[in-house]
Amino acid sequence: MAFDPRTHYQDPRTAEEYDRERFSSLSGKVFQWAERRSLEQIVRRLPRGSRILDAPCGTGRLLDLFLRLDLTVVCADISAEMLAVARSRTLQWNGRISFSRMDLNQIPLADRSVAATFSIRFLPHIPPDERALMLREFRRVSQSWVVLSLSLSTPWHRFRRRIKRWLGHSAPVRHPVTSEALAVELRQAGLREVRRVWTCPLLSEQVLVACERG
Repeated sequence: MAFDPRTHYQDPRTAEEYDRERFSSLSGKVFQWAERRSLEQIVRRLPRGSRILDAPCGTGRLLDLFLRLDLTVVCADISAEMLAVARSRTLQWNGRISFSRMDLNQIPLADRSVAATFSIRFLPHIPPDERALMLREFRRVSQSWVVLSLSLSTPWHRFRRRIKRWLGHSAPVRHPVTSEALAVELRQAGLREVRRVWTCPLLSEQVLVACERG
């Protein structure tokens, strides 16, 4: 059965096991540390007190990073089960977090209602045509930045994928993107890349791309 990120996580057990399955191993812990370190380089540039959209927020594993930097967070996800796990991480309600179940193709927020939108570990699972709809929505609701986590396809990473397939590993994502294709997608969405931060150069194809309204 094909993996569908819209429906796969709408199961309580899947949502509850998400973090343990991905980040409890040594490699998972190293990857998460590197991802958070890379993301913090970008997040620190936002003015304290900024209101941001975390879309999708998943289990809320990045909430503590955003809150530690004094941001107000709108946590969005299509999965009520993932939102429930995210809520459970919030031990003290401090008025700086809200949770909303939403479809990212049609975000129920006003134009420029958040300072920035963050979409981490999601878009590489989305086909380019649907990803284009989401990118336009991210731009619409954001005042300044749209920060994307993508799987970049380079000659080195395509070679790594072939080796992993040869070893019997499944593909980590279904829709990696080349730099050329990414430039086209961003331009069509009205966005302009201003910064690129690799999570784990050579070891991971994940890259964080910070964009501004074009």
